[in-house]
Amino acid sequence: MKLDTVELFQNEGYTVPVNGEIDYSDVDYFGDRPFRTARVAGKAENRGGVVRLSLDVTIGVETACARCLKPLRFEKEAKVRETLVRRSGETDDASESYTVVDGRSLDLYDVVLSAVLLDIDMVFLCREDCRGLCPVCGADLNEGMCDCGKTNQEDR
Repeated sequence: MKLDTVELFQNEGYTVPVNGEIDYSDVDYFGDRPFRTARVAGKAENRGGVVRLSLDVTIGVETACARCLKPLRFEKEAKVRETLVRRSGETDDASESYTVVDGRSLDLYDVVLSAVLLDIDMVFLCREDCRGLCPVCGADLNEGMCDCGKTNQEDR
């Protein structure tokens, strides 16, 4: 998904609506490919000569619980709030997040992915208190104690 920035940088008061989808199923995340399609909605606008990108992102995630290996499907929300500049150093505020636009358009793929990665958990769990699998017999300890004796002795 590309955002044409030519008129955006040239015309104060100009607004470009952003609405679409980006596929992230090819992104490797710690040896997994959990991400699916991201829905992106928002706008880019030039106010007072400052171009700001404001997007709301909802991305689908499909993976397995890191402890019990049950399949997980959920959606994660993220926000993109960036100032767009033509060259580095164009903004005076060092604390402000900005993206350098090289050329006539901005590919939103990396911008959106960065926002998602900054806001996503490193480990996915089906629930916070997931007990996982017995290391000896592989029984799901969320469903009760196993019969192998190893886990039962540790819990006493």
